[in-house]
Amino acid sequence: MKKNSLKVLSVVIFFLGSLAFGNLYASSIDPPPGAYEGPLVAGQYKDYAGKIFVWNDSENLYVKFWTNADNVIPETHLAIVCNPSEIPTTKKGNPKIGHFPYYSEHEPPVHEYTHIIPLEDIGCSEIIIAAHCVIQCLHQDISETAWGGGLSSFPWTNLFPSSKRWALYIQYTIQ
Repeated sequence: MKKNSLKVLSVVIFFLGSLAFGNLYASSIDPPPGAYEGPLVAGQYKDYAGKIFVWNDSENLYVKFWTNADNVIPETHLAIVCNPSEIPTTKKGNPKIGHFPYYSEHEPPVHEYTHIIPLEDIGCSEIIIAAHCVIQCLHQDISETAWGGGLSSFPWTNLFPSSKRWALYIQYTIQ
C-alpha cells in the first residue's frame, strides 16, 4: 500500500512540476488532420531525418519531433516567440540552442517526442518556432544537428535572416 501511494504521489508531483515550468511533454501524441507538417532536416547536406508537426487545441501548442526508422533523438531544443529577433542568438546571428527555453534530454534516445506548451504562456497568435534536435543514426556512429521545417515547405519555414548557418524557423498561426 505504501509503495502504491508513493508511486501516485510521484506522478502527481511530476505533473504539477511540469505545469509549473510550462512545458508538458509526451512521446506519442498523434497530430490531428490539418496540423502543420514539415521535414526534420539534418546536417549540412540537409538530409531528411524525419518530420516536425505543429498544432494547437484551445489550451496548448504541440510541437512533435518524429524521426524515420534509421534515427533517434537524444535531445530537443525549442523556442517559441512572436518575432524572429526574440530567438536567442550569438553576435553573428546564429541561434543559441542552449538558451532556448524548452529543452529535453532523452535517455534512452527516442524516435518521437512532443513538447506541450500552454497557450497562456505565448504572447501572440502569429508565432515563430525554432525547433532543433540532435539526431543519432542507428546504423553508424554519427550524430548531427537537425532543424524542423525545411526549404521544401516555404513559406512556412525560413532561414534565420542574419545567420551564417542553415538554421530554420517555422511561422505558425494559432487557430
